[in-house]
Amino acid sequence: MVLPAALVAVALTAAQQPGWDRTRLVDALDRMIVSGEPRHVDHDEGQELQALLTTALGRDDDPELKSLAIRAAIPVVPRIDRPLFSLADPGSLHVRASRVLTLPWAVAFTATLEARPDSGAWRRVARIPSGRDFTERLDRVFPRAWLSPGFHDLQVRARIQYDALPDGLPREETRALPSLHYGVWSGAIEARAVTRFVERGRYVSVARLDAGLPDVPLAIWLMQLPYAEPGVEAYWRTEWCTLAAHPSGEGQTFSDVCSVAAFQAPQGTVAEVWVKIGDVVIDGEQARWAESEPSLEGAFLRRSGRAPIRLALLPTLVTAAEQAWPAPALLVRPADITVNPAAPRPGRPVALQVVVTNNGSADAYGVTIDVLAGSTPDGTGRPILHRRFIRDIPAGGQVELTAEAAYPLGFGWIMAHAMLLSDHAEWPVTDPESAVGQPVAIHIVNAAAAPQGYTAAICRHATGQASCAAMAR
Repeated sequence: MVLPAALVAVALTAAQQPGWDRTRLVDALDRMIVSGEPRHVDHDEGQELQALLTTALGRDDDPELKSLAIRAAIPVVPRIDRPLFSLADPGSLHVRASRVLTLPWAVAFTATLEARPDSGAWRRVARIPSGRDFTERLDRVFPRAWLSPGFHDLQVRARIQYDALPDGLPREETRALPSLHYGVWSGAIEARAVTRFVERGRYVSVARLDAGLPDVPLAIWLMQLPYAEPGVEAYWRTEWCTLAAHPSGEGQTFSDVCSVAAFQAPQGTVAEVWVKIGDVVIDGEQARWAESEPSLEGAFLRRSGRAPIRLALLPTLVTAAEQAWPAPALLVRPADITVNPAAPRPGRPVALQVVVTNNGSADAYGVTIDVLAGSTPDGTGRPILHRRFIRDIPAGGQVELTAEAAYPLGFGWIMAHAMLLSDHAEWPVTDPESAVGQPVAIHIVNAAAAPQGYTAAICRHATGQASCAAMAR
């Protein structure tokens, strides 16, 4: 039976991963140990990496590959959230230590996280069991001296004690981790550089951020909105700008710094304005905080979902019904699915292409797109291909996805299923029952070579948000 893409197990074989070899596998594992990316193995490079690694570990006795796989299976990745802050409202230390790779043997450890300033002594800041993430306020894990006014750079390492590993592999490891960089502001003279950096967002003219607005500082403009409390400023903080569009941070680079204003409006609406104020340039263990001309990173409204909006529309949309907010609308049609060559030779690879369009009024972040293919006389049986992709699609834009498959019978089908609501979505505003949130399309491959009634059989087995006549051709 052909099932909706979301219900079919995501699995690949080594043959479905053109371009992968041992060198690329080793490089991917090395990167993963440092960056923790990819952090999921159910889509894109992570899906390919897991399949190739499973094949390689089952085929060869490769000690180097085993060691790399163990170290990459549960990466330890530290990050400072809210990189510029005051002691009265400190940032947080966040450490990811979630399991990513599945290996033929158990991997478990306890990691002792240690840090030190330049030429200082190492100090334990956290003890983290594998498989769990850790988040704690900086004033609860760092000594007071590390939170003095000004900019700070910390070297970080993890002392890892493994519980059990295959014979011949070391049970202990000291792993150098990416350095941490942050700033503390206050009224002190030495913190003025940090304070000036942060206040660039608060006092930028809203006319600079959106040409349709008056020439007044953003902080003042927000206080003048009709639903604002008289004399009460928005809550201000700093964040890595990449978290504006991708709150999960998956696959993102943390370098641009934003000043963020947040406030709660009527009907439980939370509004946020993100202004880029600079970036962090890393040189070895040191960081250079470079100011930039303030620019609008994004404005968002949030109730049950989160909608990107024009800053000039914030005063009117903030009190509007959520259904009136900008929202994405995904579209995938049989005509958007192509095969080259159109009439495959049995068992020979063909190129598949799927186009997914966003016809909505808002960008779509973290869209899950499943592409399946099958080739059996009646449409039953396990798919010959299941690829999963996670993509951002701008309003009015589209993405193209490619894959390869071999049709044993020289005919078959391709299904594309795009989903706004999934584990990778970034809180979209959408109706879960609407076809624009999870469109499905099926393309029959080389229908002339298929048995009579083949298209109808495929349609009977398929489920989705469109009628069979609309899905298949």
